[in-house]
This record gives sequence, structure tokens and C-alpha cells, in this order.
Amino acid sequence: MPLDVAGFGFDDRVDQIDGVIQLIGVPHKWVKGKRRSGDGRFCVTGALIELSATRLRPVIFEAINEVTGRRYGSVEAFNDDVETSHCILMRVLERARAGLVRQRANL
Repeated sequence: MPLDVAGFGFDDRVDQIDGVIQLIGVPHKWVKGKRRSGDGRFCVTGALIELSATRLRPVIFEAINEVTGRRYGSVEAFNDDVETSHCILMRVLERARAGLVRQRANL
């Protein structure tokens, strides 16, 4: 299995982003303003923590800036922005996933 610079396989990172997409991939599973709601919804950061996938933060942060054309200070700032819709969030996660797949293919 190809390895990234941190020593983790790219396949693992793709599986992790797939898990994030699965966890918050429908609007009623996503939340703003908190990492996890009492009814089991997650923000992006909460999903990363829940899935032990926080090493994906830089990939997601880069995708946020590419998709939105804005420079957010953090993943949380993007998640909680009033202009962030679930549709935009999914475009970001799909872009992050595509970037990981591209990296794997270039090895």
C-alpha cells in the first residue's frame, strides 16, 4: 500500500474521508455551532474527531479554500459561517476526497 509522508496509507485516508461523508452526508446529520449535538449530528470537526480522522484537517482546509474562493481561518469558521450550506460542505468533502485519490494515483 502506498504511504503518505506521515506513514499512513492513502487508502486509509480515502476510507476516512468516506467515513466523514457517510457521517454528515445528509443535511439532518450535520450541525453548526457545536461539534456534536444531543441528537447525534456532527460538524466537520466533530466528525473528524468521532472517526479519529483529524489528520484530514489540512486536506479539508485546502478544499474549503479552493471551493469557496475564501480564506477561512479554520475548518470551524467555514462550518459555522452563515453562508455555508450543506451543499457547499459536500462539494468541499468531495473535492478533498478527489485530491486524496489523485495523490494516490500519482505515486
